[in-house]
Amino acid sequence: MLLIKKAALEDKNAIFKLNKKFNGEGNTLQNIEESLKYNKNEIILIAYEDDKAVGFVCGQISKSICYLEKQGIITGLFVKKKYRRKGIAKKLLMSIERVFANNNICAVTLETSKKNEKAQSLYKKSGYKRNKHYFYYKDL
Repeated sequence: MLLIKKAALEDKNAIFKLNKKFNGEGNTLQNIEESLKYNKNEIILIAYEDDKAVGFVCGQISKSICYLEKQGIITGLFVKKKYRRKGIAKKLLMSIERVFANNNICAVTLETSKKNEKAQSLYKKSGYKRNKHYFYYKDL
């Protein structure tokens, strides 16, 4: 049975392991713990299938003087390979959209790789459209 819930401190080890599969090395357990404790703008939802952590979605709520409304940003979505093609990613996506809607956010943005055709397909099927903006990146 699938359970999707807002991540809590007791989920930190599961999130750490899932994030390591998603992003590789780099993030620390301490960083994840601090984010769960103190980052009020970040939303992390975790999916459990029969008590096993199988995926997560991360989002941010952003407010700027440049825009009248708060912005919802999906910063990561991951499901373990073994659990893909079961609708879990779609359910995670819908769950974070509900969280955004409950926070009076009317639009959501996200970014994915040009090579990640499976993710692009999921987003298109879920009503997302590519816009005309380019995302730029710079290491500092």
